[in-house]
Amino acid sequence: MEKKWLFDREWTRDFTGVRQEFIAEFLGTVRRQIELNTALDIGCGMGDSSKFLSDMGIRVVAVDGREENAREAQRRYPEIIFLTRNVEDLTAEEVGTFDFVQCVGILYHLENPFRAIRNIYSLTNKAILIETMCVPNLQPAMDLLDEGVGEDQGLNYVAFYPSELCLVKMLYRAGFSFVCRFKRLQVDELFGATLRRKRQRTFLAASKIALPAHYLVLVEEPFRYVEGHSDPWITRLSRMKGYGNARLFRLRVSTRRAGKSTTDSSPMTLDSYLRQHSIGTIDLIKIDVEDGEMDVFKGGENLLRQELRPVILCELQDVRTEAWGHRAKDTAAFIESFGFRWFRPLSDGSLTSSLADKDGNERNFVAIPPERMRRVKEMITDGSRP
Repeated sequence: MEKKWLFDREWTRDFTGVRQEFIAEFLGTVRRQIELNTALDIGCGMGDSSKFLSDMGIRVVAVDGREENAREAQRRYPEIIFLTRNVEDLTAEEVGTFDFVQCVGILYHLENPFRAIRNIYSLTNKAILIETMCVPNLQPAMDLLDEGVGEDQGLNYVAFYPSELCLVKMLYRAGFSFVCRFKRLQVDELFGATLRRKRQRTFLAASKIALPAHYLVLVEEPFRYVEGHSDPWITRLSRMKGYGNARLFRLRVSTRRAGKSTTDSSPMTLDSYLRQHSIGTIDLIKIDVEDGEMDVFKGGENLLRQELRPVILCELQDVRTEAWGHRAKDTAAFIESFGFRWFRPLSDGSLTSSLADKDGNERNFVAIPPERMRRVKEMITDGSRP
């Protein structure tokens, strides 16, 4: 009696067809400008998606973690190479490298998806397309879930299900230069939220070169620090207590002496002002408070701990900070403690990491958080700086 495969269920075949239509549109757009001659199909199942790629004129190698799946796929489509390989251990020495990697319905079945993505990066020459389940979490996170028993589930029936932002972060950290969402995901109801269910699935494209598709949106890498505004141990009370209560100073400078007077103005610290005006994200801060920046920054620790922090342009000069009882490098070190890096602007609009003059007469400096570093470099490179 011939085995009835789960992959041959009517619902599964219909869903496979819907995803193939979406992939065909994506590849049709990309291949008009970029050559994609070879492909690796990871988690190929019965080989239907591998055959789909082959029919598009692409030379395909396909792998599946279960030998029985790869063997059945080879029987159905003998013209394609099918191998039994676990993507968590897959290497370029075993299978080679490919212009395009298709990773449909597999990453959420893995015990070590980050290791798999690092392996996939080493196999990819140009681009990868991922279709996967994703847990509804606004942070880069994973849920360890038990799966049912079947040839379409994980090898050990337990797996880490990542959030979409977790996938984005893993792809960037694996080495991909571009990670993109799709502007519209009208693939199936599973790719959108309903009254009864949250969104369950997504498509992401990652690449080593820019992809020519107008419907792709570049996603920035998310950051979540061990100690920060959204670390796993923080409570609602700790988010409120102790932030934004720094004292503000009125600085008076003359050629003979500098003095300062204080006023308890905690409601108008930087964090208080942002809360009062319901301002969530700040892209750029230009600050000029006669080198009283340290106290302004201490009143803005919530802002400096956010997931997406601003680029900071400010003046640092010892002749003025001395009136506040510290040196310019102390202010710089305070900002650096939040993960920012300092740069000095040059006359042509570019930036240098050389801060040799920070303690001298140089005044203007730029502090950039790591989550904006890529975008700032792109702006400088493509000439969009003023």
